Amino acid sequence: MVAHSLGASMAFRLAYRRPDLVAGIVSLDGGPAEAAATRAFRRAMKFAPWIKLFGGVKLVRKKIRAQLIKASGDASWVSEQVVDGYTAAAAHDLDGTLKAFLAMAERREPERLRPHLAEVRCPVRLLLGTATHEGGVSAEEVAVLAAALPLFIVDSVPGAGHFLYEEQPAVVVTAVRRLRGP
Repeated sequence: MVAHSLGASMAFRLAYRRPDLVAGIVSLDGGPAEAAATRAFRRAMKFAPWIKLFGGVKLVRKKIRAQLIKASGDASWVSEQVVDGYTAAAAHDLDGTLKAFLAMAERREPERLRPHLAEVRCPVRLLLGTATHEGGVSAEEVAVLAAALPLFIVDSVPGAGHFLYEEQPAVVVTAVRRLRGP
């Protein structure tokens, strides 16, 4: 299973709850998050009702573009076409997208993840971009994973930021192949 960012927490949860479904995890800049949204995201969602008034989809596109660039080590992949892809849902249904984001900001997991990490029996390979970027896994979270997961490897990806699969897709493919073995 390949999981990015918050998706890694979902992958860890699936791996301990249904180990028959998860043979291994390649985590792309994703740690053991306990909530579906960061504090910054929850703060930003307080302004969701104003988004339509202050520019709607145009504002969303501008903010997403800036966020993608800020979180990247090499932002050359951030094109108009890419921004179109990342903002397609908002362009199609801004109200629905904002409602989904608001629900994410309020959602809490019913069960903490960290006490269950030792139950993850499959191999886990964490890829971390070395470029300074927003988001990502803290050193403390890496230590938690290293202490709890029985089969854990960390690989650094030089020059990459948070969006490893966009910035260096070949590295992701190689990590999946390594996890699968010969």
